[in-house]
Amino acid sequence: MADWEVDDDDVEGLEEFDDLYKEDDAEEAVEVAEEAADAGPQVDISKITSSAERNILSKRNRIWSVHAVLRPRRALPHDASDDWVERYFPEHLADFANPKLNREALGALQSCAQKKELQNFVVHGPRGAGKTAACLAFLRGFAADDGSAKSKRSRGKKAKQQRASGGAYPTLRLSSADAKTAGDLEKKLKAFVREAERVNGEGSTKFVVLDGIDSLTPHAQQGVYHNMISYDKTVGFLFTALNKDRIIDKFAKRCAILPMRRLDKGDALGVFLNVASRERVGYEHRGAVMLFEHAKAGRGELGRAVRSLQRVFAKWEYASYVNVCKEFAPDAFNAKRKIAAKAALGDPIDRCAVCTLRPPCQHVSEQELATRGLARRAQLPERDDSIDCTNFVKCGSCRVFNEFGHCSLDHPSTLHCVVLPPHRCPQCTLVWPCQHCSFSGSRNRLIESCTLVAQWVPHYRDDRPTLDVAAKKHESVADVVVDLDALDGAVDDLVARVAAAEAFIAGTMCIDEAVYRKRRKEVHDDHDAITSKIGKFLPEQPPLNDDGKFAFPPDPLRLALEYLLKLGESPPAKDDGPKKKAGIPKQRRREIKSELWQEVVGVVTVSSAAAMLSPRIDPSTLVVHARELRTTRAERHRAWCAKADAESRLASLSAECQKLRRRDVARVKALRSTLRLLEIANEGKVAAERAAREHKAAARRASARSRVAGGGARDAAPGRCRDLEARCASLEDALRRKEHREQVLERALGAAEDGGLALRLAEETVKTRRLALELDGALGELRKARADAFATQEKLDETRRAVALLSGDGPAPAAAPSPKYARRPPAAPPPPPPAADDSPEPRGREVRAPPPPTPPRGVGFDAAGTPGRASARPPRGALRTPSSAASSPASVGTYSAYGRDPALHTIDDEGDDEPDEEAFGQIEFGVRAAASPKPLDATGTLSLEELAGLVI
Repeated sequence: MADWEVDDDDVEGLEEFDDLYKEDDAEEAVEVAEEAADAGPQVDISKITSSAERNILSKRNRIWSVHAVLRPRRALPHDASDDWVERYFPEHLADFANPKLNREALGALQSCAQKKELQNFVVHGPRGAGKTAACLAFLRGFAADDGSAKSKRSRGKKAKQQRASGGAYPTLRLSSADAKTAGDLEKKLKAFVREAERVNGEGSTKFVVLDGIDSLTPHAQQGVYHNMISYDKTVGFLFTALNKDRIIDKFAKRCAILPMRRLDKGDALGVFLNVASRERVGYEHRGAVMLFEHAKAGRGELGRAVRSLQRVFAKWEYASYVNVCKEFAPDAFNAKRKIAAKAALGDPIDRCAVCTLRPPCQHVSEQELATRGLARRAQLPERDDSIDCTNFVKCGSCRVFNEFGHCSLDHPSTLHCVVLPPHRCPQCTLVWPCQHCSFSGSRNRLIESCTLVAQWVPHYRDDRPTLDVAAKKHESVADVVVDLDALDGAVDDLVARVAAAEAFIAGTMCIDEAVYRKRRKEVHDDHDAITSKIGKFLPEQPPLNDDGKFAFPPDPLRLALEYLLKLGESPPAKDDGPKKKAGIPKQRRREIKSELWQEVVGVVTVSSAAAMLSPRIDPSTLVVHARELRTTRAERHRAWCAKADAESRLASLSAECQKLRRRDVARVKALRSTLRLLEIANEGKVAAERAAREHKAAARRASARSRVAGGGARDAAPGRCRDLEARCASLEDALRRKEHREQVLERALGAAEDGGLALRLAEETVKTRRLALELDGALGELRKARADAFATQEKLDETRRAVALLSGDGPAPAAAPSPKYARRPPAAPPPPPPAADDSPEPRGREVRAPPPPTPPRGVGFDAAGTPGRASARPPRGALRTPSSAASSPASVGTYSAYGRDPALHTIDDEGDDEPDEEAFGQIEFGVRAAASPKPLDATGTLSLEELAGLVI
């Protein structure tokens, strides 16, 4: 027996010692219970899942192993034509995945199927929610015989025969394309009902399923609704829709609206993989994920994903990632594969000879590895007569070449897109630029300066013509020469410096702040030199007034080019076009045109008569006179426009005066309220002084009473007396300080009030003077416009008198002023034509009138039409006869070419000058009539009848 074994005989007689260890055993049991309570419930480790296992798209998720395809099959001919989506619709409403998600819709359909009562439904929801599947499952449930008494009584004997024959009720399935018009739908319904009643008898139950009713127009939906009412007793209608808001409200009266939601991602993926496993479609994990989620394949919708799977299987027989890319994303499949530059070295890369680690390490950087990989890639052989190396195509490296130094396959260098590693900061080893080290700020400022200069140079090129204008203006004023060619050369040097700085930034990993600051200073120095040269020949900026405004408007060239003096400034906004001038009212335009027409017709008539009566007067002189008359009219029009502008400006100034007056009234009210507040403050101050004086007097009286009390009281309470004296002294000091502070505040308040009032008075005085100057200028312009108008009217009157003198009727009376300034008397009626003469016209050869005598040199015609000595300058209003003027057809022909002369233009409805073709026609007709040869009588003059006919 071993030493540690105890015999049973030895244990006998030891029961008396059990009580010695009972307390220890109890304490040990309590400790064990506490440890068990602190440990908590036991956790089953087998139920713990990782994040990858919870991700349904991960290969480690359990759903992929459950629905794995063990024995894939090859595609059959009918796989391309069958509809896998409807093949795997749930047979019954209870077979839907996650029925709790659509409990309301499925419950309503199940209840109606059990009651065997016809009812109309509108099932709406997103794509892939199972709307059509729910409708078809409802039809199968409605036709099923569940053995209930109501099912046996439903539709009587014909219903039993119908269920026994086909197992389902007659159903018509339509899409939105079949019901675009009410007529088409009605024809199809009539044919369907007629055929169903022929087979199953009259009154048999029938169903119509219409998908996508929300895609129909409201008019087409109205036709569907009327057909539904017509066949409501024997036909049940089931509608599906994506958006219930696009359905007319009438359907809610006759149909039950049932919402359905799309399955969760995990449930939908489970149904998708279940279809693949039941059809024994071989798939790759990446290919199945792409089929389910790609935008051109499944989009996460169950129906689209199943149809995409069927399409790939019927064409490629295997749903791999490559086959899916070929079918739905050929661009991504044909794109070059991205290969790292170091991939040509193979995997794994040889260890570092210094630290024995796999590069990159401290001794071999990523850049060095990329350089080695590119060199190895350049050594790979390219053989056009051989196939591609599979390892090189897939990984970018050739295992045979890396091991033996040669390979007999082709390695095309253009097959991959080689990706170089990013540059890293030498200080912090972050990707360059790191934006972490201290030099990053200087580098960013240099980049910003280069960007601003690159934006400034095109503005300089665009405004180069404006700079030429400013330079020429400065040369004419200052008598200096501005060399703009040198300025262009400086700009080219600045562009070159910026290009060098950008190349330095892009190609160098510099970590020295001084280098960046130096380059930035060089760029700014060059720009400052250019702007200083530009600022020398720009017009100076006007000084500022006290209110911060310019004393006079700055020069337009300064405003247009001032932004070039700073970096980052944008050019001023340019006007779209010239401002529209003050127009003339339409009624006034009509009056001016009528007056002009009357005067032109009068001038033409007078000129024709004068030319026929007095052969010495040249008709071309009258045409020139008509042009002068038109010029006078244009001047009067311009004077009227100037007056209108002056009046409008006067009105605007008056409005500004009223605005300033209202502002002054408001300021006066504010000053009055301020004075009232000051009075209230003064009253408070006086009351405070009075209270202080009373308090001071009370303190003095208390001090006197304490002194009168004598030494006995002082001996009795010396401490109290000292306290009272100290308190009185402190109160006096406080009172003095308060009085001093109030005096200082009063002086400061008075100074502030005086300064504010003086400042306001100065501002009002300056504004009043400026307004007065503007008013004086406007009134001066108005007086000038009136004077111009009166002068123009006088010139017009003199012209009319000259025309009257030329006509031979004697001096014309003075014409009344223009209706714009004075009332004009009504025009006199034209004189009646002369009486017709009964004497016959002479027959035979026509006798032409002799040409008018040519006056000798230095002799002209006076105002009355008689020849005389021509003065150096004719009197005002007289007509000057040209030296070569002759009343001949040739000369008349030359004057007819003046039909487009701008002096005889009229004013159209927009206020623009346009030639009056009718007036020129009248003038040309009168001149030709005056110059054409006419038959004369025996005395060599025209007869009265001919004169009257010509005048008429």
